[in-house]
Amino acid sequence: MQSAVQQKTLGKIQVFGADGWKQPLLAALPSDILPVQWGGTKIVAGDVDGICMGGEVTLEYLEQAQPEEIPGMGEICQMKIEAGSEITVPYKVDKDCDLRWKFKSEGGDLGFAVHRRETEKDTPTAFIDVLTRSRVSSHKDLQAGVLSGKAGFTYLLCFDNTFSRFKAKTVIYSVISETGAGGDELSICELVKCARDGMGKDELTKKKKKNHKNSKKSKSLITKKNASR
Repeated sequence: MQSAVQQKTLGKIQVFGADGWKQPLLAALPSDILPVQWGGTKIVAGDVDGICMGGEVTLEYLEQAQPEEIPGMGEICQMKIEAGSEITVPYKVDKDCDLRWKFKSEGGDLGFAVHRRETEKDTPTAFIDVLTRSRVSSHKDLQAGVLSGKAGFTYLLCFDNTFSRFKAKTVIYSVISETGAGGDELSICELVKCARDGMGKDELTKKKKKNHKNSKKSKSLITKKNASR
């Protein structure tokens, strides 16, 4: 424990045996919010004074915990990543498309990367890095990204918790593919902006066309003004 916890944090930890813990606990917390078995005076109707004393969570309660919605996405998935491990989610692309993802985590930040492989037989050393692995503050902000998927390849979304020695994380994510109907192509800079703002390609293309139309209108007004001079 000492090798994994900072000295500043260790100074806040007190460990007690069967005796001697009530007085320090009452010094830190008012007795009226502590149950009787913890040295307090609070009495609540119900099982064990209204406090769950631990144990396995029943299936009934687990089924009530539905993944939260992620705006602008399709099916929402949820998974738990144990401490010291990672989970890779594969997506096979059958035809050229935009592959778009959004995710957030509970319990702390995560490492995230996207790789590409051509066949099932490819070993990890043969994977191509599409998005280099980095730690992201997914527990604070919704993470979003988009890439141009090529037909015949499988894209691997890697959620990395290997740097955490003790803490598991829960990830809520969604991935959708958008097939373009031709028309305007977006530049790399525009795709990066699309990823940062969490926009879909179609949404950014519409915004681009609107800005272009307004720009043409402004140029037309300037031309007319110069001509009148």
